[in-house]
Amino acid sequence: LVDDQIGVCYGMLDDNLPLAHEVESHYKSNDIMRMRIYNPDQAALQALRNSGIELILGVLHQDLQGLAT
Repeated sequence: LVDDQIGVCYGMLDDNLPLAHEVESHYKSNDIMRMRIYNPDQAALQALRNSGIELILGVLHQDLQGLAT
């Protein structure tokens, strides 16, 4: 089977961004079920909790060693 779902990066470094729960609703209404965020933003993680959206979470370079051990 070919998986034809798309994913979108959720950038959070700008002014006047929608709230995290609004982003989650927008993604789902457009059948986007995969998301990447670049850091563990608590508002975004809470909004995505139990949403069914698959998440790829970026980590800061300085946190890699701690995660590896």
